[in-house]
Amino acid sequence: MTDQDSFFNKINRTTDQIIKTLIDDLLASEYFGPAVEKIVHAGGLIDEHIQTALHAVRVASKREVEDLEERLVRLEQKLERALSSIEEIKAHNQTGRTGTHGKTAAKTLRCPTCGREFSPKSSSQKFCSAACRSGSSPVQPDTTKQRT
Repeated sequence: MTDQDSFFNKINRTTDQIIKTLIDDLLASEYFGPAVEKIVHAGGLIDEHIQTALHAVRVASKREVEDLEERLVRLEQKLERALSSIEEIKAHNQTGRTGTHGKTAAKTLRCPTCGREFSPKSSSQKFCSAACRSGSSPVQPDTTKQRT
């Protein structure tokens, strides 16, 4: 048995003794019986009196514990959703990487006017330059590439 185990066992024994003494003193009190009798006669107010007494000694009620358990479950679900979203984002980011400095691989397009390959600066760009877009391109089509 470790020192820590014996420490906790000692605390448990001490706590048990304190609670037993408290209960014995409470039951031996001349005021306890009449107080319980008043609470029983009060009917629906029993829960309020007990709840007030529990709050006074900082003991959580069953409802408070259940509320906390429900909140914990909701927070765990949120955490699981957040973690799965993070994993999806990581997977998405890793599939679009080139392996050099973590930049996304650039897609190349062929200009329909001059035939040159270029990397678009936006997803809607279709021409390599403004001149090709207007149709008055001074650039001659690239005919040096061999077709296979």
